[in-house]
Amino acid sequence: MACYTQSYSPMFRLMTVIAIFLLSKSGFGQDINLIIQVNGKLVQGGLSNLYATLDSSRGKHFPVDYVPGNLHLPNELWSTLKADSTKPFFLHFTYNTFQRDKQSNLIISVKVNQWHLEQPYLICNVYDFRDKQYRRWYQQNRGQEYVTELNFPNGGILIRNR
Repeated sequence: MACYTQSYSPMFRLMTVIAIFLLSKSGFGQDINLIIQVNGKLVQGGLSNLYATLDSSRGKHFPVDYVPGNLHLPNELWSTLKADSTKPFFLHFTYNTFQRDKQSNLIISVKVNQWHLEQPYLICNVYDFRDKQYRRWYQQNRGQEYVTELNFPNGGILIRNR
């Protein structure tokens, strides 16, 4: 039996790889260099229910993907943000912890402005007030469960209470 295989030229293979690369970058959204830390520790697996909205609580939910160091925004959200450069978006997620054989969740919302996305990197620090140390350092009123801070090059820092 004769087996027939078609061989493609190297130029055809190169053009195919370039076309796939360009299509994957143009149609699937935008990647942002973002690290999420809770109480000074890098979060690697304790986040769930990640999504973005254009207002603080309601409206359309845009699912986002996060791995430490990379936040992927969907193309629909990215095009909406580019159309109105003054409009912020809100990143929502649930931080899950296990303390003393008991699971606890904290629902977090972070306001991100358009100019934050132009920074080379972002570090989102979340201070959870279930830990007394961070409650003493950063809590301004009793109703707060957490405070967030976005660090970037030449950006400000959150000042501790005395």
